[in-house]
Amino acid sequence: MTDSEGTLSILRESTVTVFVNSVAGGGRARFYLTQIQKLFESFHVHAQFVVTESSLELESSAHNAISQGRRALFAMGGDGTFQALANTALRGGSVSGRPPLEEAMILPPRSVCLTTP
Repeated sequence: MTDSEGTLSILRESTVTVFVNSVAGGGRARFYLTQIQKLFESFHVHAQFVVTESSLELESSAHNAISQGRRALFAMGGDGTFQALANTALRGGSVSGRPPLEEAMILPPRSVCLTTP
């Protein structure tokens, strides 16, 4: 199995959570939202999209997703959006007893997928 096949398998096995920072980049993430939703659908990946308006809201939503056992987290936004998700995921992993997230895949538009093994 190739890395891309393994990744797609992980994404299909669980619900993907996509955090959309609606104010990042002048709202560009919201502009691309429909296209990204269709992309997930084309790969038969079930994705839940969570639109946020602040780093604090994203961190809270990410913490909830991690505590619910979500294995794949994406962020649509800029560097600050990624940082908020990564910091929360890494803190959440150690606090909850789960291992910290070990993989980060960069996806356009400036999006990130974090997965656990």
